[in-house]
Amino acid sequence: MFQTLKRWLSRRTERPAWSAVADWAESAGHSFKRTREGGGFVIEPAAASQGWRLEWGPSQRGYIEGNELRLRGDLKGGEELQMLVISRRLMEALEKQVFEQFTEGLQTRMDAETPEEMRWLVLFPAQPAYASKALQEGFGAVGSSLAAVEQWLSGPLSARLVEARRQWLAEDDPFVLIALRGRLTLRARMAEPDAELVRALVQLFDTALREGRRAAASWTAADEASTPPGDWTGAPLDSRLDGSPTR
Repeated sequence: MFQTLKRWLSRRTERPAWSAVADWAESAGHSFKRTREGGGFVIEPAAASQGWRLEWGPSQRGYIEGNELRLRGDLKGGEELQMLVISRRLMEALEKQVFEQFTEGLQTRMDAETPEEMRWLVLFPAQPAYASKALQEGFGAVGSSLAAVEQWLSGPLSARLVEARRQWLAEDDPFVLIALRGRLTLRARMAEPDAELVRALVQLFDTALREGRRAAASWTAADEASTPPGDWTGAPLDSRLDGSPTR
């Protein structure tokens, strides 16, 4: 009774959009908690086997303005594997930013504060083949192992991404899926909580996490295509930037 009353009083202070997300989480069997600062919320599934955590609040990346939705999950392997899927428009903008930032004023070294998403666009080769033209038009992909990236995208994840691009992910919406240190993270811009969009992103992430675990399980260190970013941080960019920031 006390917990029910506590949730009811809490909902009274929330905006309608927050309540809709909380209602969705509760109906799906997930837990919904506001952050201590009150400026965001966290959702975690009741089943530990699902292995993800959702956060909504202020963006942690400069390329996403305002608020963002983050989803994180354990890949259960592939700690040295690095893979990135990024919306095409954002990829082109970040490549241009990297090129301009590290060539103007003769500054040609990359520092550790630069997000992996940007460093990898310079360091790793782009995916040479895509499952469909729609996927290639909507997204870019790079990774330390192109074989692993191809396996990650070869099945249901491609269909989910194309569906997202056609139904709810606009061309200008920043979107990132990044596998790093055995964890998968999704970042997407979300100015205000949207229950339907939250549900769609969770479904996409479930697929990305499942397929990412499949790719990580079959990946070995011998598949690596290049030096990990951790060993390369601070290396000169002259040999990596050829004057054309886009692929």
